[in-house]
This record gives sequence, structure tokens and C-alpha cells, in this order.
Amino acid sequence: TGSLPEVEGQGKSVELYRRLLDSSPQSILDVRGPELVAALDRRPLLVKPNREELASTCGRTLSDEPAVLRAMNQLNESGAEWVLVTSGRGDVLLTSLAASWRLVPFEVEVVNPIGCGDCLAAGIAVALSEGADMVDAVRFGMAAAAQNATDLLPARLDQLSVSEEAGLVRVKSL
Repeated sequence: TGSLPEVEGQGKSVELYRRLLDSSPQSILDVRGPELVAALDRRPLLVKPNREELASTCGRTLSDEPAVLRAMNQLNESGAEWVLVTSGRGDVLLTSLAASWRLVPFEVEVVNPIGCGDCLAAGIAVALSEGADMVDAVRFGMAAAAQNATDLLPARLDQLSVSEEAGLVRVKSL
């Protein structure tokens, strides 16, 4: 997760990035722009830009949900098995080539949002490693992000309570 060196044509940073992706076929990528585009031919398991990052990556304004879903499907068609788009405290959209979902978070009192995106990605990875399907893994990741937001210090999570809170995330097929 986080920022990568800028892509300079097809220079050394892209080659390093692709080598990293080749060594981990089940990649969860929290990147945007040229780095995300460069990764798609390596078929990452999940990419998770936020709505602004998705618009920037696609080079167009995404003024409504259908436009966001079209951009997400474009990333699926270009190689991402799953695309997850966040909007701060709002609903999360998840797409694959076969289906789309809206995941509705539960309310929490936010103390500190720092690290929520990282906790979301880590929570998804943990749930997948324990055999969850992608929709349930995203629910677990969203619960991890929500729990993170309620503490001043980032990433101080309790896995049991995250598991319980994951059930509070509502899922709607689109």
C-alpha cells in the first residue's frame, strides 16, 4: 500500500513493480494512476482505489454511481479480478467480471481515521487467508477499518470483535 516511485515510461520503477507482482500472484493493491495501470496485466486479485483515485486513474470525472461502476468494470476487464472502491465513510463498491455489490458500513464515532485504508486491506488479506470469500473478506476489512477509526492509535485491533462487527456490514447485490 502507499505511494510508489513515479512511473517514468517503462523505466526501472515499473520493472521493479512488475517483479514484485510476479512474485505474489494473490496481490491486493492499494495504488492509483500509472502504477495501477501498469499492474493490471499481472492480474492482481484485488485493487482498491478510492473514488478520487479511480477517477484520476481513468482520466475522467466520475460524477455518479453508474460512471464509477463502469470505471471499475474497465479495471476488471483490464486484468483486476476484483475492484473495491471506497468513499471515505460512505458505501463501498465491489466488482468482479460477474457481479457488483454495495457494502454499507455501520456507524462509529471516529476518533482518528489514519490507517483505516491500511486496516481495510489488511483485514481483507486476513479473512482471505482464513478461507473467506471476497464479499465476506471485504466485510471483515470494513469492520477492521471501522474499529481502527475509533482509537487514537492506528491498527490496535481485536480480531474477535472485528469478526463480530463484520456482520453489521450490510451487503446489497447490484
